[in-house]
Amino acid sequence: MKKILSYVFVLLFVMPSLCKAESIDVLIKGMDDGVKTNKQQDYKEAVTDAKLQAIERAGVTEAILLPGFQVLDMGYQTDGSYQIVLSGKIQTGKRKSGRRSSDGRYIDDEDGTVTDTKTGLMWTKKDSYADLGKCLDWNKSRSYVSSLTTGGYNDWRMPTVEELKSIYEKSKNNKTYSGDTIHSDPIFASGGGHYYWSSETKGSSRAREVFFHYGSAGDSNRDDCSNGGVRAVRR
Repeated sequence: MKKILSYVFVLLFVMPSLCKAESIDVLIKGMDDGVKTNKQQDYKEAVTDAKLQAIERAGVTEAILLPGFQVLDMGYQTDGSYQIVLSGKIQTGKRKSGRRSSDGRYIDDEDGTVTDTKTGLMWTKKDSYADLGKCLDWNKSRSYVSSLTTGGYNDWRMPTVEELKSIYEKSKNNKTYSGDTIHSDPIFASGGGHYYWSSETKGSSRAREVFFHYGSAGDSNRDDCSNGGVRAVRR
């Protein structure tokens, strides 16, 4: 179950108090809760999911989805989920509280999570190494993520290689548990691992990881521990 967010949606008119607020273009895929009921209900859930993502991505607590937005109905997918794509503009109101990164991209939500306003992804502020003080192999990383309730959310998952690469930034520096330099925003907690496992597997015994010294992806035996772990993600 996703954490319930107290966002405000006004679809028919623009509130005067927000007339001078920032307008942001959004193009976001929405999904239902994964439980098939009927087309009308599942469609409604998918649209609501897209709206919540749009506002969270903008880093605000109040916003208006402006008239003229469009919804592309993609229907039921092969995995059983109902999906739509929402495009349009939102007008922002009150900014989400929390410390911002120096470039404004990330928000420290002050609950153990960090929101990336560029991708709309939410990450754990601490990786598993910073949290537990030890490395985790791929299987233990998967178990660790499945039991997380950081920030009050219980839908954390292991990231893809592409998602991990999105938070690798060569121009930014952070420190691992051993004091080595890796390249991620210092808004994330220091003292973490050198690499992070992804959700992607290779063959029957290997899984892919991303190294934050150079931003490169590789693959290792799933029972390899060495100096890595996992940073959980959710949307």
